[in-house]
Amino acid sequence: MSAGRAWKRLAESQPCGALVHKAIKSKQLELWRIEWKDRVLFYPYHVKDKKDEPAFTMPWDEIEDRKLKNRLIQLEVEDALDFDKQLDARELEIVRKSGINSESVKDLLRHRVGLGIVKYPKAAAFLVEQYERLHGRVFEKKKFTDMGKRWYEYHRPRNPQIMLGKPRILSPTLVRQVRFVVDDVGYFSDHACLMIQPAKKTNHTWQEFAKKMNAHAGKTLSKKELLQYCLAFMNSNYAQQRLVTGHRPTPKGSYAITEAYMKEIPIPAPA
Repeated sequence: MSAGRAWKRLAESQPCGALVHKAIKSKQLELWRIEWKDRVLFYPYHVKDKKDEPAFTMPWDEIEDRKLKNRLIQLEVEDALDFDKQLDARELEIVRKSGINSESVKDLLRHRVGLGIVKYPKAAAFLVEQYERLHGRVFEKKKFTDMGKRWYEYHRPRNPQIMLGKPRILSPTLVRQVRFVVDDVGYFSDHACLMIQPAKKTNHTWQEFAKKMNAHAGKTLSKKELLQYCLAFMNSNYAQQRLVTGHRPTPKGSYAITEAYMKEIPIPAPA
């Protein structure tokens, strides 16, 4: 669901950075730097209370009208853009007259924005312009909604915790020459780009590394500073030598950046 000028205008017109992001292709990752080429990507997910969820999941903690909240709970409405369930008499009348289509959902959305249950109204307005096309998507003979997904979701969204995390280190999945780069913007890419950052299973090791680095520096270093230090080793001649030694290239002569390969690059604290 890549975007053009309309999405860029949307990104500038409201604080919806959780949905519209600068995007890159792996070939735009150069040694030490990223060359962004005016591309943006709409990603309808956010992280709330350390949990990732579709961006229009009902914002229960923001609904002040107790009667409305109770009605939504009774109707089992989990998403503000679920138009298959009508919330009140006004919505029942809209659907009775026109059914549920690309025009009626605009009226339904305006009504729900007025109720205060739509977190990103401008992004939602752009989505409903494509309602019938998005709602009608079929994969393996099943509609997205029949697979338990919201009609506006990605088929394979990747892990939002990873996609929305920053700063992190980026790298193409296949390279001939190592070219890692620190990303503190939060660029989006497809599967051809790796997003490398401390995970739950490596958090203890990362914390120990940060503790040693802080002791040497005599101050608390930021995550970006720590990642930049790591980059000095990841982009080194030694890292390049390890890449091409003992690993089989693809038919086109590229090498895969894998977890096993990353373990071959030691990142010691300063002596």
